[in-house]
Amino acid sequence: FKVQLEGKVLMLSWLGERGEPGIIWSLASAQGDTSCQNLTFNNGVSYRPIEVQLLADSSTQARFSPLDTPAIVNDIAMRGSLTLCGYEFSLKGSQAALATEAAFRPYL
Repeated sequence: FKVQLEGKVLMLSWLGERGEPGIIWSLASAQGDTSCQNLTFNNGVSYRPIEVQLLADSSTQARFSPLDTPAIVNDIAMRGSLTLCGYEFSLKGSQAALATEAAFRPYL
């Protein structure tokens, strides 16, 4: 999976879904794939994505509130795994990887 910042909006993306591009989960409507309603770390801490979309390049992208960005980045760096949309992602080596990117350093 990939971690990106667009301004202060944190985005996680990964490959693995198929289908028509569009919204998979929306916090505003509370509709869609309910397995995408929470990003959960292995310590039980969870965050709600604002929106999860299937993009035209077949990647899935979850966008989070800028209010949660500092905490999520810190958890990505310090936890062992996360689960989102039925996928479990290992976070081994993520602290070192995030530290190499200038945009993430203020959050670490």
